[in-house]
Amino acid sequence: MEYKLDSGAILAQKKIQIGAEETAPELRRRLIKIGGDLLVKTLPAIVQKEIKPIPQDETEATFCKKMEKADGLINLAGNPKENYNKFRAYAEWPRVFFFENGRRIIITKASLENGKFLIKRIIPEGGKERDYRP
Repeated sequence: MEYKLDSGAILAQKKIQIGAEETAPELRRRLIKIGGDLLVKTLPAIVQKEIKPIPQDETEATFCKKMEKADGLINLAGNPKENYNKFRAYAEWPRVFFFENGRRIIITKASLENGKFLIKRIIPEGGKERDYRP
C-alpha cells in the first residue's frame, strides 16, 4: 500500500477500449466487473508470491483538478464532438447543462449524429425530465 494516489507497484492490469457512445457511469460499471474478475484471478498469485511487481513510471503521471459543478456547463454553439464527450464524461456528475432564458437546463440524454450534438432529454430548472424541443 502506498500513501500517494495512483502510486505503488502494478500487480495486474488489463487494457480495455472505451466505447464510442459509452458514458462514464456505463464505463464505471464495466470497470468494476473487469476489476473484480481480475482481482479474483490475481489474488491467489499475489498470495503465492508468483507475481513480480512492476514499478510505475511517475514521470508519466498527469494531474487532474477536482471536478466542480461549473465544469458541466457547455456552449451549445461550441464544438459538437467536445460537447458530446463532455456529456459522456459528466453524465452522472456534475451533469452537463446550459442556460436558456436565465434558467439552467440539465441534459439527460444526447447523441452525436452526423457531426451534430443532439439533445434528446432535459430537466429544466424546477421542472421534470422531458423531451427536448429547441
